[in-house]
Amino acid sequence: MYYKRGDLKNYALYMSKMSEAKDSLYTRKKKYNMSELQSNINSSLSMKDLLDTITSASMGILIIILLCIVVFSLMLHRTRKRLIAVHNRLKAEKQSLEQAKTQIKSLKKESAKKSDKIERLNNDIMVASQSSEANARCGKELYLHIKNGGTTVTWTKQDYELCMAYCKIEFAETMAEIERCYGNIAPRKQLIMLLQHLNYDYAAIGRVLGINSDSVRKNIARITPLTK
Repeated sequence: MYYKRGDLKNYALYMSKMSEAKDSLYTRKKKYNMSELQSNINSSLSMKDLLDTITSASMGILIIILLCIVVFSLMLHRTRKRLIAVHNRLKAEKQSLEQAKTQIKSLKKESAKKSDKIERLNNDIMVASQSSEANARCGKELYLHIKNGGTTVTWTKQDYELCMAYCKIEFAETMAEIERCYGNIAPRKQLIMLLQHLNYDYAAIGRVLGINSDSVRKNIARITPLTK
């Protein structure tokens, strides 16, 4: 408008104001853009810090969780080892207890058997003692029969054994000497040697045995001593 009128002064003033207005607008716009950019940058930095913080916290939590898992695993492993050890110990003690029970049962059986055996032996001893007493009485009667002049011509082998069983008690030292010199000879020969040691002559021994003195001499000669 000023340019058409030819008013160059006002036109220049107008153009100068317009230029200042543009510069002012541009400056405000630039400031606004810089402020917005700074705000965006600050916002971005804040988000980054927040993300970094969250990431760091997450990593810390993850590490703590992993450490907890490791510690729990170690505790579980140790507990499992202890439980296995306790189980093995209990198993061994159970086996020992079973073995002890078996041994006790076996010992009870053996004890019962030994008790029965002892009882049988006691009964046998009692019977043998009674039998021995009876045999001793019988042997004593047979010896007294010989001593009083009786003969052995009608005696059996058992009679000789009974008589010598008594004589081994009555003349223990003499019978021991006869066994040492002549060994384990027959009861009849033992009787002959006993009568000889008791100072019976051949005639007296022959009277007891129901034979003559020559037969007695021959019988004694056939009894060979162990050492000459």
